[in-house]
Amino acid sequence: MEIRKLSNGYQFVNECGSTRNGFYHKSTLFQDNREITSRKVNYLNRTWECYTYQTSMQSAIREYIGEKQQYFINRCKEEKGIKRLVKAEREKILAHFEQLKEIKELRKIYKELECRV
Repeated sequence: MEIRKLSNGYQFVNECGSTRNGFYHKSTLFQDNREITSRKVNYLNRTWECYTYQTSMQSAIREYIGEKQQYFINRCKEEKGIKRLVKAEREKILAHFEQLKEIKELRKIYKELECRV
């Protein structure tokens, strides 16, 4: 097990294990000791990551942002009493979503996890 501390109280707890055909990496994202999300990535042979757990950590953040985005869109539609968004309204909602503090922090962490070549 490996713990990777990040900025603003975020941290990943990473673990690996065996599967029938290979191995897996599992990353769980915490903020202030509260679990936010977890993702598991299976491998058959070996990984091509820049460093161990990179893919599972990035996947956890990407999927969590996607879930939050869908929730945010659905909540906005519900508040406005509409069932279907036109492109301009959707872009406006997504622009507002990207300005949320939590999303900015997660996008920054995602970039920090990228390979620096």
